[in-house]
Amino acid sequence: MPMLRLSTDIKKCSNCSCLLDNREMERGSLILTRWTDGKTNHSLANISGDIRHDFLVKCPQCLYLVWFNQLQPIESINSFTSVQDPLKHSTAFSIPKFDDYIDELKSGRINVENEQALRKVAWWAGNDARRDREVNIRMLGDEIENLHTLAAMIDVSIVHDRLTKVEIKRELGLFDEAEHLISESFQYKHLERNKLFIQTLIQKQDHHVQAYPFIKFE
Repeated sequence: MPMLRLSTDIKKCSNCSCLLDNREMERGSLILTRWTDGKTNHSLANISGDIRHDFLVKCPQCLYLVWFNQLQPIESINSFTSVQDPLKHSTAFSIPKFDDYIDELKSGRINVENEQALRKVAWWAGNDARRDREVNIRMLGDEIENLHTLAAMIDVSIVHDRLTKVEIKRELGLFDEAEHLISESFQYKHLERNKLFIQTLIQKQDHHVQAYPFIKFE
């Protein structure tokens, strides 16, 4: 029997009518790895907490991009179901790639409320090719434009978001701007710890996404 989340939702693709499920949305509850761009091992499906209830996926059958929570619901299966193979008629959704997110952002279909979070997960998707790699892959074109747009949307009066903007500036190689933003206090102990790590990278003029060397179980 497949390992299910506490509740696994099955929905119908709005384009080809095949059945999709969200079994891949979250695996495990402990955060074991956190990167400087904010992604964690708990965010493997590139779903930001900001759009956890309205997120973009790709249908593995027709390759159409769909907003999962806007699809027609078929069934919700809990982890205690007695059905032998509860997901045999559905397929796990595919996780969009960077270009998919950019295509959706350019489509004009995005709600204003979702744009910032979608740009954030597009950033994560672009960085996936760089995680835990010794050879750095530089950003080009749409990735750079996406980060500039995302940075302009961030309210730095919110301390968590200010550190996100610092990281964007660092990854863009705008080290002076990043240093200016990071010079203020971040109030919370865990953010100060993250700040010190990112500040070290700024001083080294290192623009590569990095995993934090410390782990906090959450």
